[in-house]
Amino acid sequence: MQGKTQEMILLLRKAITINPNYAEAYFNLGVSLKKQGSLQPAIDAYRQALAIKPSYPENHCNPFLIQLLPDDHESGWKGYEWRFWVKDNLQPYAYPQVERWTGSNLLLQEKI
Repeated sequence: MQGKTQEMILLLRKAITINPNYAEAYFNLGVSLKKQGSLQPAIDAYRQALAIKPSYPENHCNPFLIQLLPDDHESGWKGYEWRFWVKDNLQPYAYPQVERWTGSNLLLQEKI
């Protein structure tokens, strides 16, 4: 699988060379780089997609999902809110009876 991911990265970079304003190529490059474990380059690719096409919710959501991994919670949670605007809504593990977290301090027993 790693070989296919690397091949995809090369093809996407070639597509970007041909059309530097191809937001979907940057987005897919971010997906491939994340799959490969290259988190910062993936974030950079997602941010480039976002700069080109800010109206696409996935361009907002995906870089922030990565930021949640290494404990960048402040940025990560802000971007994660975009999940509600994604076409195929990311289904968070939810407790509908629990109020939405607004950034307030939590007590040890509270859930978000």
